[in-house]
Amino acid sequence: MIKKLIEWYLRKKEKTFIKRIGGIPIVWAIYKPEQDKPNVIFHTHPSIEHDVFLRMKFKEIADYIRENWGELDG
Repeated sequence: MIKKLIEWYLRKKEKTFIKRIGGIPIVWAIYKPEQDKPNVIFHTHPSIEHDVFLRMKFKEIADYIRENWGELDG
């Protein structure tokens, strides 16, 4: 769903949207503590979704979240 929103945004290129949020959304993270791995999901901007370095860092961040914030309440 987030990919569709990003694609819509890129098609429209609304300057007011960029001005309102102060930039372009690059990463959206969702944490589902009640599920088994993978329960931390990163949705990235299509321009950076194939970056190997960022993918490795997001995996490290996901592991950190699981270890330190396992009982996070929403």
